[in-house]
Amino acid sequence: MKGSIIILMACMALLAPSGYAQQTSVDQGDGYIQSLNQFLLHKNVESNSNLSSLEELITRLENVRSRRSSDLAFLKAVFYKTHQRLLVKYDRLACMDETLESGKYGCLTGTALYSIILEHFGFEHQIMELPNHVYLQVMVGEKVVIFESTQPKEGFITEGYEVTERIEQYLTDARKSVLHRTIGDGLEDGEKLQTSLSKPIGNQQLAALQYFNESVKNYNNSSFGEAADYAMSAYELYPNRKNEMLMQLVINKIMNQKKLKDELKNTYLNKYIQFIQKTKLSQTK
Repeated sequence: MKGSIIILMACMALLAPSGYAQQTSVDQGDGYIQSLNQFLLHKNVESNSNLSSLEELITRLENVRSRRSSDLAFLKAVFYKTHQRLLVKYDRLACMDETLESGKYGCLTGTALYSIILEHFGFEHQIMELPNHVYLQVMVGEKVVIFESTQPKEGFITEGYEVTERIEQYLTDARKSVLHRTIGDGLEDGEKLQTSLSKPIGNQQLAALQYFNESVKNYNNSSFGEAADYAMSAYELYPNRKNEMLMQLVINKIMNQKKLKDELKNTYLNKYIQFIQKTKLSQTK
């Protein structure tokens, strides 16, 4: 196949279906550390020297929590203090390791951090997956609050009319995106990866999207073995048609590489076959 996969996680938002996953109590001890671990691609939390920045933020927010008179006021502090201390420079392809290390963040890692923090403080919230973006909806009583991690100044949206207008615009933009490019920027190879316009997902599926992006980045860098490994990790965490098609695309690319030895090709082909047998891949079709 010619060309390369264009990275699929751009940043827009969209209408969310109803229903929220409720956190009923504040996590204690290392609860948020456990949640964070699934987003680290290259090392675990215990070996990450930059974890202190998140720990300091949690401590500060716990102090703020005791002083804020309302949930809405506290959520506002969560949004802006997280941006001030952890989400420093926008990079849509940043992984969580980079976010903790340098402050580079994309919609995926920004949303993941907010979800981990909100979970720690017991707030009812929902991660929304869109064709090329993720964002958060938080429930405060009967009120819906949007956390748009890619907008450090205007991403905390609370007014009802603003929420409605933003969602309507996101819906229009997302439909256009699907019509023209399917997911994100699409594929130069002509492949089409389909997904629903908007749906709630959990932290495990959000972590899988990060593996998906890492697979795409390695594919574009001609590191096809690594791309295959990340694609299989993405599917294992989030079995869907999009991840299935990415695996097939990468494996086909490996098998058509004239520079790769047959032994290596067969290694990855056998690994792929064993993987789809283990995961019963045909169920996604």
